[in-house]
Order: sequence, then C-alpha cells, then structure tokens
Amino acid sequence: RMRIKKADVFCMLIMRLRRMRIKKVD
Repeated sequence: RMRIKKADVFCMLIMRLRRMRIKKVD
C-alpha cells in the first residue's frame, strides 16, 4: 500500500487551487 506523503497532499491542493484560479480568470 502506498502511504500518502504530506508533500503529495500539498501538491494536490496546489493543483486544485491553480485549476480554480485558472477557471476564475477565464
């Protein structure tokens, strides 16, 4: 089983925030 690292979770959150910002900008 793969353990979820804090770095991975942080990256996932950043990607989501970027997508939200890009959608808002457009």
